Amino acid sequence: MADVKRDISSNELRVAGDVNIEKVEVFSGSNQSRFSITNQVIGIQFYEDLFAPFLTGSLVVKDSLDLINNMPFVGQEFIELKIFTPTLDVGMGDQGIIQGRYYIYKMTEREYVGDKSLVYQLHFISEEALNDLNIKLSRGFQGKISDTVKKLVKEILQTDKTLTIEETKNATRYVSNYWSVVRNISFLMDQSTNTNDSSTYTFFENRDGFNFVSLDWLNEQPVIQEFFNGNATQDVKQGGGSAKKIDQDFSKILELSVPSGFDYIDRIASGTYTSRLITHDYTTKRYKTVNYDYLAKFNEAKETRLNKYPITTPDVAARVNATIIVDETVNNLFSGFGDVSNIRQMQDRTSRMKQAEAFKINIKVKGRTDYTVGQRVKLFITTPSPTNANDTPEQTVDQMYSGYYLIGAINHVIDKEKHECYMELIKDSLQFDLNTGKA
Repeated sequence: MADVKRDISSNELRVAGDVNIEKVEVFSGSNQSRFSITNQVIGIQFYEDLFAPFLTGSLVVKDSLDLINNMPFVGQEFIELKIFTPTLDVGMGDQGIIQGRYYIYKMTEREYVGDKSLVYQLHFISEEALNDLNIKLSRGFQGKISDTVKKLVKEILQTDKTLTIEETKNATRYVSNYWSVVRNISFLMDQSTNTNDSSTYTFFENRDGFNFVSLDWLNEQPVIQEFFNGNATQDVKQGGGSAKKIDQDFSKILELSVPSGFDYIDRIASGTYTSRLITHDYTTKRYKTVNYDYLAKFNEAKETRLNKYPITTPDVAARVNATIIVDETVNNLFSGFGDVSNIRQMQDRTSRMKQAEAFKINIKVKGRTDYTVGQRVKLFITTPSPTNANDTPEQTVDQMYSGYYLIGAINHVIDKEKHECYMELIKDSLQFDLNTGKA
C-alpha cells in the first residue's frame, strides 16, 4: 500500500489511490492560534451530496500535543485542508484539489489510548453554513430567479467561492418570511425552469464551489470516468509477467451494491408516472385541472436525459387518479407577476426528481481528488450469468444497470495508506428500449 506523501513537490503517482496531504491546520477564530496536525491525522472523510447545500467532513486525530487545551477547542475553531492526487494538480491550478477553510462544529468519540495521547473525531462544515444558520431574512425579492439566487449567495451568504448558475427562464416575486438563505433558495428551486422547460434545479456545493443548475445541465457535462466491474486489464511485459495500468485501476469497481432496484408503489404514490393537479384561484374563483404523463413528457425530447430510453413502458399500471394534488393559487398577488406559485412546475418537478434516482448504485473505487458530486460517469456492469467463449462484449453487459450516471453523493475516505471513494450513482433513464429489448 502507498504511504501518504507530505511533499507537494512529489508529483509521482505510484499506484491508484495515492494521495498527498499537504496541509491540515487548525486555528482559533478568536486568537488565531494555529497548529499543523497533518502528522496527527489518522483518517479524513470529505462528503458531498447533489441535494445538500454544504460540504461536510470529519477528521480522526491522534492527539499527543494537548490541542484541546492549547487551542483551546471551544466550538470557535476552523480547519484548513489541502489534499490532492499526485499529477492531477500539475498545470491545473486549483482544479482537482480538495482544499479550503471549514468550520469545526463538533467533537465526538474522544478516547484515551495511553497516558499521553487520545483519539477523537472532529466534524467540519463549510463556513457559509454558519452564515446560513445566523441569518433570517424578512424582506421581498423580485426579478429573474437566477439573479435572485446570485444575490442570495454572493451578497447575503457572503462567499467568495465560485458560483455556477444556469440562467432561469422565469422570474418571480415573493416575501421571505424570516427564512434562511438556503430556505429561500429551496423555495426558488421549486419555481425555476430553464430554456428547455426543465424544472429540475438543485443547489449544492462541490469541490469547485456552489452550483445552482438543473439536472438537464448536469446531464450534458463530459464524462469524467468510465467504471468497470470485474478484473482490471493488465499489460504484458516483454519477457513475461504483467503490470497493471494505473488508469485501469482507477476505472475498476472494488465494491458494488444496489440498495433498491425499483419500487413501483413509491413511484405511483409520488406521481412519478402520472398525476392530476386540481387548483383553485382565490382571485378568479376558478378551478383548473392538469393531468401529467411521464411518457408523453419524455417523448417530447426537449429535456435532456442521461440515457436514451424511459424507465417504463406504456403498459405500466398507472392512472392519473392514483396521485391527486390539490392546491390554491392567487393570481396577481403581486402586480405584474400573475401567478407566483410553483403550480406550473409542481408535477413535472416532482416526477423528474423521482426519476433522477430511479436507478441508484453504490460503488467503491480507488480515490482521486478530481472526482466531485454532479459529474457524469459511465458504468459497464457484467451480467451475473454464465458466459460462452463466443459471446460478444454487448452480450455480457448488464443493459439494465449499465449506462450513464450522475455522481449523486461521494465520500472521499483518506488515511495514511490509501484514498478510496464511495459513490452513490443515480440515473433517470435506460440505455435500451424496454419495448424491444434493444439498445
